[in-house]
Amino acid sequence: SNYKQSMFGGLFFIVAIILIIVNFGFYSNMTNYLQLISYLFIALLFVVIIACVNFFSILVHFHMTFWQVIKNSFLISIGRPFSSILILISNFAVIYISVTKFNMFLVPFFMGSVAAYITFFQFNHVFKKIQAKQEKLAEAEEKKNLTTG
Repeated sequence: SNYKQSMFGGLFFIVAIILIIVNFGFYSNMTNYLQLISYLFIALLFVVIIACVNFFSILVHFHMTFWQVIKNSFLISIGRPFSSILILISNFAVIYISVTKFNMFLVPFFMGSVAAYITFFQFNHVFKKIQAKQEKLAEAEEKKNLTTG
Protein backbone atom coordinates (compact mmCIF):
# COMPACT_ATOMS: atom_id res chain seq x y z
CA SER A 1 0.00 0.00 0.00
CA ASN A 2 2.97 2.31 0.48
CA TYR A 3 4.72 1.28 -2.71
CA LYS A 4 4.77 4.72 -4.34
CA GLN A 5 5.96 6.44 -1.18
CA SER A 6 8.73 3.90 -0.66
CA MET A 7 9.89 4.25 -4.28
CA PHE A 8 9.93 8.05 -4.08
CA GLY A 9 11.66 7.84 -0.71
CA GLY A 10 14.32 5.55 -2.11
CA LEU A 11 14.89 7.88 -5.03
CA PHE A 12 14.98 10.89 -2.71
CA PHE A 13 17.62 9.31 -0.49
CA ILE A 14 19.69 8.02 -3.42
CA VAL A 15 19.79 11.52 -4.93
CA ALA A 16 20.62 13.05 -1.54
CA ILE A 17 23.45 10.58 -0.93
CA ILE A 18 24.87 11.10 -4.42
CA LEU A 19 24.80 14.88 -3.96
CA ILE A 20 26.54 14.60 -0.61
CA ILE A 21 29.25 12.33 -2.03
CA VAL A 22 29.83 14.66 -4.98
CA ASN A 23 30.08 17.67 -2.67
CA PHE A 24 32.43 15.78 -0.37
CA GLY A 25 34.68 14.95 -3.31
CA PHE A 26 34.64 18.56 -4.47
CA TYR A 27 35.46 20.09 -1.08
CA SER A 28 38.00 17.45 -0.10
CA ASN A 29 40.15 18.49 -3.08
CA MET A 30 40.12 22.14 -2.02
CA THR A 31 42.83 23.82 -0.03
CA ASN A 32 42.73 25.99 3.07
CA TYR A 33 39.55 26.24 5.09
CA LEU A 34 37.24 24.98 2.37
CA GLN A 35 38.59 21.47 2.90
CA LEU A 36 37.11 21.51 6.42
CA ILE A 37 33.64 21.65 4.88
CA SER A 38 34.17 18.12 3.58
CA TYR A 39 33.96 16.82 7.17
CA LEU A 40 30.51 18.35 7.47
CA PHE A 41 29.45 16.33 4.44
CA ILE A 42 30.62 13.14 6.14
CA ALA A 43 28.45 13.93 9.16
CA LEU A 44 25.55 14.83 6.87
CA LEU A 45 25.98 11.52 5.05
CA PHE A 46 25.56 9.61 8.31
CA VAL A 47 22.45 11.63 9.18
CA VAL A 48 20.93 10.93 5.75
CA ILE A 49 21.68 7.20 6.02
CA ILE A 50 20.00 7.02 9.44
CA ALA A 51 17.09 9.13 8.16
CA CYS A 52 16.70 6.64 5.31
CA VAL A 53 16.50 3.77 7.77
CA ASN A 54 14.00 5.69 9.92
CA PHE A 55 12.05 6.66 6.80
CA PHE A 56 11.19 3.07 5.99
CA SER A 57 10.35 2.26 9.63
CA ILE A 58 8.00 5.25 9.83
CA LEU A 59 6.50 4.54 6.42
CA VAL A 60 5.57 0.99 7.36
CA HIS A 61 3.95 1.87 10.68
CA PHE A 62 2.19 5.20 10.09
CA HIS A 63 -0.06 6.69 7.47
CA MET A 64 1.41 10.10 6.67
CA THR A 65 2.13 12.12 3.59
CA PHE A 66 5.49 11.68 1.89
CA TRP A 67 6.95 14.94 3.17
CA GLN A 68 5.73 14.28 6.72
CA VAL A 69 7.52 10.94 6.71
CA ILE A 70 10.71 12.59 5.36
CA LYS A 71 10.50 15.34 7.99
CA ASN A 72 9.85 12.94 10.85
CA SER A 73 12.66 10.61 9.79
CA PHE A 74 15.14 13.50 9.87
CA LEU A 75 13.76 14.79 13.17
CA ILE A 76 14.12 11.39 14.82
CA SER A 77 17.62 10.98 13.37
CA ILE A 78 18.79 14.35 14.65
CA GLY A 79 16.72 14.38 17.84
CA ARG A 80 17.99 11.01 19.04
CA PRO A 81 21.72 11.02 18.18
CA PHE A 82 22.70 8.13 20.48
CA SER A 83 20.03 5.89 18.98
CA SER A 84 21.15 6.92 15.51
CA ILE A 85 24.77 6.09 16.29
CA LEU A 86 23.71 2.77 17.81
CA ILE A 87 21.78 1.89 14.65
CA LEU A 88 24.77 2.76 12.47
CA ILE A 89 27.23 0.79 14.57
CA SER A 90 24.99 -2.27 14.85
CA ASN A 91 24.20 -2.36 11.13
CA PHE A 92 27.87 -1.95 10.18
CA ALA A 93 28.73 -4.73 12.65
CA VAL A 94 26.14 -7.03 11.08
CA ILE A 95 27.48 -6.28 7.60
CA TYR A 96 31.09 -6.73 8.70
CA ILE A 97 30.44 -10.02 10.48
CA SER A 98 28.31 -11.33 7.61
CA VAL A 99 30.91 -10.55 4.98
CA THR A 100 34.03 -11.62 6.85
CA LYS A 101 32.89 -14.60 8.94
CA PHE A 102 30.24 -16.37 6.88
CA ASN A 103 30.02 -17.94 3.48
CA MET A 104 29.01 -15.35 0.87
CA PHE A 105 26.12 -17.59 -0.20
CA LEU A 106 24.32 -17.08 3.11
CA VAL A 107 24.90 -13.33 3.40
CA PRO A 108 21.82 -12.15 1.43
CA PHE A 109 19.52 -14.44 3.41
CA PHE A 110 20.52 -13.42 6.91
CA MET A 111 22.26 -10.05 6.77
CA GLY A 112 19.19 -8.07 5.72
CA SER A 113 16.91 -9.79 8.21
CA VAL A 114 19.25 -9.30 11.16
CA ALA A 115 19.95 -5.67 10.24
CA ALA A 116 16.21 -4.99 9.84
CA TYR A 117 15.43 -6.63 13.19
CA ILE A 118 18.08 -4.62 15.04
CA THR A 119 17.03 -1.40 13.33
CA PHE A 120 13.35 -1.89 14.05
CA PHE A 121 14.05 -2.86 17.65
CA GLN A 122 15.91 0.40 18.17
CA PHE A 123 13.27 2.41 16.25
CA ASN A 124 10.49 0.86 18.31
CA HIS A 125 12.35 1.71 21.52
CA VAL A 126 12.73 5.35 20.43
CA PHE A 127 9.11 5.52 19.31
CA LYS A 128 7.83 4.23 22.66
CA LYS A 129 9.86 6.91 24.45
CA ILE A 130 8.47 9.63 22.20
CA GLN A 131 4.93 8.31 22.64
CA ALA A 132 5.28 8.22 26.44
CA LYS A 133 6.54 11.80 26.42
CA GLN A 134 3.58 12.89 24.28
CA GLU A 135 1.16 11.16 26.66
CA LYS A 136 2.73 12.97 29.62
CA LEU A 137 2.37 16.29 27.83
CA ALA A 138 -1.26 15.52 26.99
CA GLU A 139 -2.00 14.63 30.62
CA ALA A 140 -0.33 17.82 31.83
CA GLU A 141 -2.37 19.84 29.33
CA GLU A 142 -5.54 18.09 30.44
CA LYS A 143 -4.81 18.83 34.10
CA LYS A 144 -4.11 22.44 33.19
CA ASN A 145 -7.41 22.72 31.34
CA LEU A 146 -9.33 21.15 34.25
CA THR A 147 -7.84 23.50 36.82
CA THR A 148 -8.39 26.64 34.73
CA GLY A 149 -11.71 25.62 33.20
